[in-house]
Amino acid sequence: MKLISISTRSKAASEAGKNRAAFKVRKRGNIWAELNEVKNKVARQLTFRYGNDLSEDSVRFAVNEADALAATLPYPLLFFPTLAEEKVLKASQWAEKQRQIFNSGWRDAA
Repeated sequence: MKLISISTRSKAASEAGKNRAAFKVRKRGNIWAELNEVKNKVARQLTFRYGNDLSEDSVRFAVNEADALAATLPYPLLFFPTLAEEKVLKASQWAEKQRQIFNSGWRDAA
């Protein structure tokens, strides 16, 4: 009898664990959906802000890099917007430096 009650308990515990795991997966899935919505909104804002310096593809690439980095952190929604802005800012600075090099190179060659 004790073996039957133990197996019943472990079966119930196993079912409860599966339900908790399913809830965590659903909850985590919602986080990724929210992150994707935030990602699109941030990408639009940063494209508007840095559109004169960078192409939309360059902004999207920098935002995707920030998304990948944020996904490795325990609270991706918390860190993503700042990481995205930092990545786009660095890309904008790089593009400006490349323009300066290109422009000065043509002047020196002429």
